Amino acid sequence: MKTTKRKPRSWILTLVFSAAVLAYIFFIFVPTQRSIAELRKGLEQQRQYVVQADLEYVSYGQLENELMQVEQYLEQWRDASPSERDLPVLLGNVSQIAAASGVTMRRMNPGESVELASVSQHSFQFDVEGSFSELFEFFRQLEGLSGIIWSNQLQLQRNGKSDKRLQCKLDLTVFTDNPDNSD
Repeated sequence: MKTTKRKPRSWILTLVFSAAVLAYIFFIFVPTQRSIAELRKGLEQQRQYVVQADLEYVSYGQLENELMQVEQYLEQWRDASPSERDLPVLLGNVSQIAAASGVTMRRMNPGESVELASVSQHSFQFDVEGSFSELFEFFRQLEGLSGIIWSNQLQLQRNGKSDKRLQCKLDLTVFTDNPDNSD
């Protein structure tokens, strides 16, 4: 007897294996990849949140440090700044500085006073006369006074063509502490 060899039915096996591979791809691999992608996306969002929180923490610390420095500066300024009661003493100091530097005080007029949020602003006009070196010394010593003093306007003119003395018109603003309105 002759035995007939059966042809292997490889196409059936191929079909079964292909169906198993497709089932694995569509039912296991693709959903797993989607969930991995979602997990990575969530992980990236959480990482961004942590990085942002860390940056905000550093910024918060820097802001807190700057606030302490500003408060310390304000406290030092309040301790050193003149009050409105000290203005006559300050003007007396300006007169003494003028005499010590050799300039002649021709006029000293108070201007308007303006109350701001936490300081008061007081304007004064001065007319002084002296040589350039005397005026220079006057301004140098004037800058050394305590508190904040602004020079708003400064005009220098010669008295005459042959005279070496200069006339100076000076507008100053003095800031004083306003404790009634301070924060």
